[in-house]
Amino acid sequence: MKIFLILFFGAGLLFIQQVNPINVEFLTCQFHSLTGHSCPTCGMSRSLYAAAHLNFVEAFRLHILGPILFIAIVGQLVKWMAEVVVQRDIILQMQPILKRAVFICLLSSGLIFWVIRLFREIMA
Repeated sequence: MKIFLILFFGAGLLFIQQVNPINVEFLTCQFHSLTGHSCPTCGMSRSLYAAAHLNFVEAFRLHILGPILFIAIVGQLVKWMAEVVVQRDIILQMQPILKRAVFICLLSSGLIFWVIRLFREIMA
């Protein structure tokens, strides 16, 4: 099962690194097309593409959670590969309160980023 996940996420990372979302029609935001305003995930594909090219300043500019998601995917992929090599599960423990705090910080930063972006679009 882990080999499948490694291949699946590895192919996804390769796709992110190779395919510029600006040139792909099916990656356009339908919410933006209908309303003229950005959705909470607008810019995520371009942010992941920039992060895959190690351009983290641009990645954070496009979407604040893009580089964090990219690093999390790469980290999980490395963990799975290490588990396949050592042939046992690697357990990474985090206190429940810390998990909750990280979740709340990520969620609120994404929400604040979106509200600021919407405010700028409306004021422009």
